[in-house]
Amino acid sequence: MVERVHHIAFVVGDLDAAAAQFEETLGLECYTRETMSGDYYLEVAVYELDGLLQS
Repeated sequence: MVERVHHIAFVVGDLDAAAAQFEETLGLECYTRETMSGDYYLEVAVYELDGLLQS
């Protein structure tokens, strides 16, 4: 039985378009948007689902 989910990630070609689709289709609000760098350069959008965001 699954007790919790830390995160689910989607790799997309256009983060702005994907974020708009998540927000419009699923009614989600973006929790935060960040740029991460290191071995890779990533732009991420984080969405909280029913208060389940866990760090």
